[in-house]
Amino acid sequence: MRDLILCLVIALLPGAAFSAKPQRIVSLNLCADQLLLQLAEPKAIASLTHLAADPELSYLAEEATNYPLNYGSAEEILQLDPDLILAGSFTARPAVAYLEKKGYRVVKLAIPKSMKSMRRQFLKVADLLGEREKAEQQLKEMERRIEQVKAVEDSERLVAAVYYANGFTAGKESIITEVLNSAGFENLSEQSGVDSFGFYPLEKLIEAEPDLLILGSYNKQRHSLAQKLLDHPALKRVWGGDREQRKQVRVIIPDNLWICATPVIAEAVEILAEQREKIVSNR
Repeated sequence: MRDLILCLVIALLPGAAFSAKPQRIVSLNLCADQLLLQLAEPKAIASLTHLAADPELSYLAEEATNYPLNYGSAEEILQLDPDLILAGSFTARPAVAYLEKKGYRVVKLAIPKSMKSMRRQFLKVADLLGEREKAEQQLKEMERRIEQVKAVEDSERLVAAVYYANGFTAGKESIITEVLNSAGFENLSEQSGVDSFGFYPLEKLIEAEPDLLILGSYNKQRHSLAQKLLDHPALKRVWGGDREQRKQVRVIIPDNLWICATPVIAEAVEILAEQREKIVSNR
């Protein structure tokens, strides 16, 4: 009798489920959106964030439009009665705290700072969803693509700079640096002591003249950020004008390829490797 009562109590808890796999999963974070879209069974996704439908930020934006989208409020999530909630370490904190207090199962995902931690997180989420085999297949394909790029590298290591609005960049302890290394580049900000993410002075960027300047693609006015950044006369001298007139090469890497750490990051490696090949061949 006691066991029967215990089972009934558990079944009445918010978000309780009878299935081994969660059936009503909600995301409160853009990167959790990407993980669900890549790993979960479509019928198991109850809601994604509204950012999941933004093609500049979300690699699978088109697929995301097939699901209810939320804005991170606890009221929205309560109506869905999820059996699993994926959140970021810093996003929707009031909603997360409230939902945890109500007894819902919330898993907070940190920002991976390396390929190793990305793989670990990808498999962790896959295990939560009961999709380990699917995750292993995707990781294996990612590794195949990256190794293929590494196999054609020569000994010359070029220097790249990742540069966003207000001089924001990624440093040594970031997955972006590992992506650059995989494509045959050193990260300029890593050489200058930036740890994970920080700011890199414009003057130092101009003085260094890295072989490749990497700009982000996201802006509410669509692609205006890259041009605004290049309005500085000194930047125009190095990276502006026609391709034939530039002293160095610039490229825009779509933010949706590496704003979140998932296996699609292999595509960013491939794009960078292509740019590297062009730079080397033009020397």
